[in-house]
Amino acid sequence: IGTEMLSNLASQRETIGRSRDRLRQSNADLGRANKTLGSMIRRAIQNRLLLLIVTFLLSFMFLYIVYKAI
Repeated sequence: IGTEMLSNLASQRETIGRSRDRLRQSNADLGRANKTLGSMIRRAIQNRLLLLIVTFLLSFMFLYIVYKAI
C-alpha cells in the first residue's frame, strides 16, 4: 500500500508541476497580449487625432479659399 501511495503522490506532483508550467506560460502569453492591445489602442488614438487635425486643416483651407473668392 505504501509503495502505491508514493507512486500516486509522485504522479500527482508531476501533474501539478505541469499545470504550474502551463499557468506560467499562459501568464506570459497574457502579458504579451496586453502589451499588443495597449499598442493597438495607442495607435488608434494617434490615428484618430491625426484624422481630426487633417479634417480641421482641410476645412480651414476650404473656408479660406471661399473667403478669398468672394
